[in-house]
Amino acid sequence: MSARFLAAALLISMVWYGWRWHSSGLSLGDMLLWILVWSVLASFAGKIVGIAASKWHAHKSAIKE
Repeated sequence: MSARFLAAALLISMVWYGWRWHSSGLSLGDMLLWILVWSVLASFAGKIVGIAASKWHAHKSAIKE
């Protein structure tokens, strides 16, 4: 789950900050920093969602037995 969230965040943030860099004069360093920040945050969120989904599926299958 974490890798999917990371890939989505990388793609979306690269497009967003690439557009912002072109239109607002954002420095290249600032753009790369924000892409890194959003990617790490999305990776953490994906890890939490993956752990929660795993526990939920384990709980759900334990109830069926």
